[in-house]
Amino acid sequence: MSAPMQDDAGGDDQHRGRHEPTRISPPAERSEQAEPEDHDSEVLQGCIFLGSGRESVSAAGLFPAGELICDDWRVMGCTPWEGRGYQGLGLAGLVALFLAGCVAPAGPAATSEAPKPAPVSAGVPPEWRPGDQWIYTWSSEVQSRTQSGSKSVEVLEVSEINTISYYLVKVGEAEQLYTKDLQWAGTMREGKVQSRMIPPQPWFVWPLESGRRWIHRGTYEDASGKSVRSDSFSVVGAEIVEVPAGRFSTLKVVRETDTRDSDQYWYAPEVRFYVKWVGRRSDQQFEEDLREYRPAQRLIPGQIPSSPPSTTK
Repeated sequence: MSAPMQDDAGGDDQHRGRHEPTRISPPAERSEQAEPEDHDSEVLQGCIFLGSGRESVSAAGLFPAGELICDDWRVMGCTPWEGRGYQGLGLAGLVALFLAGCVAPAGPAATSEAPKPAPVSAGVPPEWRPGDQWIYTWSSEVQSRTQSGSKSVEVLEVSEINTISYYLVKVGEAEQLYTKDLQWAGTMREGKVQSRMIPPQPWFVWPLESGRRWIHRGTYEDASGKSVRSDSFSVVGAEIVEVPAGRFSTLKVVRETDTRDSDQYWYAPEVRFYVKWVGRRSDQQFEEDLREYRPAQRLIPGQIPSSPPSTTK
């Protein structure tokens, strides 16, 4: 993941590749919080995985179906008057109806609900290949000043560092390291590691599915020293998102920290990365939207199509 306008050292070095760097101060120490008692927790490589619960709320209408709103039996009944030759309510009755301001009750109002997105899940991490590219438009607002531009994210190569394979990804002008699980591991410059997160920061966990939550506690290290970071993540649900590149079925993930930093991002299995990202860094707010997706050409069919994503989902 990479946010606009970030080019400083810190746990958000994955957001480098923008203009006007903004310094991010280390977050305050986080007090220990009890995990929910109704869920089991698992600590794995600096992450705590929690369960999830669901609630449903229903509301009744103001008027129960079938209840009469008008209490004037002469209007409600509209019964033929016997002995007077009337077969229904005449003109005088209609005048009385309008003067009385009383109408027969209508049936329950029809409500149109937006179609619910189909369940979305990603069971395993996607495979990235050198040449895969995502191009985003971004906008940023700092102290009522708005800026905008575009950003390219491109997989350069698969590198091995200390027997571990990483994706080397160019984000703007910065080079970043991701594990094969798409966890952010650090930054590189001229072939040397400039910063790192231990353990890597899990922007995604697999299987990625609605209701999943996890906590990451890690140590960020660069030339200026070390600092402890703590983040909470949650997959809040499936959503259909429309961006310049098209319309996608996504999973929305949110991230909260001990500081004012926060993120909301929408992962689309079809493009193997996020299609929308809304974030905050101190007083800076930004948004990114996928404009173009260019998967690397494959001679051997893989797990993704070689054509651009559909815009009619």
